[in-house]
Amino acid sequence: MIENLSPVTHHLSPVFMTLLVLYGSPAVGKLTIAKHIAAHTGFKIFHNHVSIDVATQFFAWGTPSYKAITYGMRKLILEEAAKANLNLIFTVVYAYPVDNEDMGWMTRTIEEYGGEVKFVQLVASKERLLERIDASSRKSYGKITDGALLQSILTQYDVFTPYPEREGLRFDTSTKEAEDIAEEIIARLELTRLEPKSS
Repeated sequence: MIENLSPVTHHLSPVFMTLLVLYGSPAVGKLTIAKHIAAHTGFKIFHNHVSIDVATQFFAWGTPSYKAITYGMRKLILEEAAKANLNLIFTVVYAYPVDNEDMGWMTRTIEEYGGEVKFVQLVASKERLLERIDASSRKSYGKITDGALLQSILTQYDVFTPYPEREGLRFDTSTKEAEDIAEEIIARLELTRLEPKSS
């Protein structure tokens, strides 16, 4: 007599999303590096100007209404991505210590849904940042292209101190190529690569 055997149940680990935060000063190369990572991993890019561009169509920068829109959009997108297990790269200018609270709620939002947050700081010399600030590629995204404004930001805010609440990687884009940095981020953070397309 053949016994009825129960089917074997394979307990697979749940898949949760990863949020990769690329932070640093304006013109440090965040979006360039994000694009390379996205092309090789399938991560979606959520750069900070997505919410800024919407908010500034209606309200002046820094006003309470502007902040409500930018924060509201970011929270909504992060929450929905976490629910859907959609891997994201978020690029943002971070200033110590004034932006610590923002980094904190963003991390909590992802982790509440079981996701993980990985931080990478990008830095460059002030001279290199000023050389890059008026690049034509920045204009298409509505980014800062004024050297005097960048100089004011660098004087007024500390955009070089790393976010202290979490350990992360740090790269100097003055001395390494963007593609090399992106490849090292993928390798060191063990981000899953896309399968190569068959010819």
